[in-house]
Amino acid sequence: MHPVRRFIPPRSTFADTFVQRLVDAVNEDTVRAFIQRQQDFRTRFSYAESCRSAEQWAFDYFTSLGLD
Repeated sequence: MHPVRRFIPPRSTFADTFVQRLVDAVNEDTVRAFIQRQQDFRTRFSYAESCRSAEQWAFDYFTSLGLD
């Protein structure tokens, strides 16, 4: 009986570094600060004013990253 051979495509010589650059941009301090900032809003109960503030902060944050 012959062994089953799987097709393994050749590796590309072009390396897309986008994902690695994203990973490299993350550090523990940044993640902790991001989480702490969200916690500082206290409640995000939908009728609380802090909910609107948290919403605006998230909008501003993602806008600053160039996301819409």
